[in-house]
Amino acid sequence: MIYSGIGQSDREKIRSLIGNTSLYSIAKTIHKGYTKLTADFHVLPDFLIIGAAKSGTSSLYEYLNHHPSILPCVVKEPNYFTIYYDRGLDWYKSCFPYKIQKIFTQGQKFIVGEATARYYWHPFSAERAYRVVPKAKIILLLRNPIDRSYSHYRMRFKNKKVEQSFEEEIRDEPKNLEGEWEKMLNDESYFSFKFNSNGYLTKGLYINYIKKWFEFFPKNQILVIKAEDFFSDPEKITNQTLEFLRIRPFKLKKYEIMRKGLENKLKPETRRKLVEYFKPYNHELYKFLKRDFDWDK
Repeated sequence: MIYSGIGQSDREKIRSLIGNTSLYSIAKTIHKGYTKLTADFHVLPDFLIIGAAKSGTSSLYEYLNHHPSILPCVVKEPNYFTIYYDRGLDWYKSCFPYKIQKIFTQGQKFIVGEATARYYWHPFSAERAYRVVPKAKIILLLRNPIDRSYSHYRMRFKNKKVEQSFEEEIRDEPKNLEGEWEKMLNDESYFSFKFNSNGYLTKGLYINYIKKWFEFFPKNQILVIKAEDFFSDPEKITNQTLEFLRIRPFKLKKYEIMRKGLENKLKPETRRKLVEYFKPYNHELYKFLKRDFDWDK
């Protein structure tokens, strides 16, 4: 399945390896035919981890996939309900195991899932997901938006995507994102990479996005996890997630948090300003979820 779940940079690498655009087109056509012929033999996901980025989604997904009754997606983040929706449902199905693999789960319950951190904020992903998997369980990890935004920045700084300080990046954020949300709303085929990359603070206004998921999916299908609880006791939260998925508990030998951020200490004055910035949005979130995350300090 050469093209399942791969991104633009990966496709360019494949073109380079193949060395011929026509061969690339042939391979792509063959894969498209494969997905169409085999679509009905694949399962669709039973659960979606929808975000948020830098909140432990990779770690939780990795832990769940160690369970003998859970089989993984071809890639962690297929991004079907955001970037690759135009590839069609057959392509999405090809990212998941064959139904026949149930035979190898030794009579245990067999479920599959995926984790795409862009889903929670994308304006159309909730509706798209509901159309395809209305009975899926939705899992959302939410981290203190200050720490999430700074971890996001540190990742980009480490990867040499930015040179400015965190304070300069968030200062320029409104200018960098100007008009991007409206473009996505007005054109369902448009995905804003600027919003995804430069939305340090904007993507932490959780209440502005997650309401949409509750509009489409009933509350009993949605699990909201405080990321700090997961970081402090990953075994406990993983097993709570398994209970939510109606899968028996299990214990890993080691629970290592994946993709640890480079958490240089944030300037105290910056943190104070961001506490005040996020406070009204956090309080609205607490009220909506009927749960206090204690982030306002």
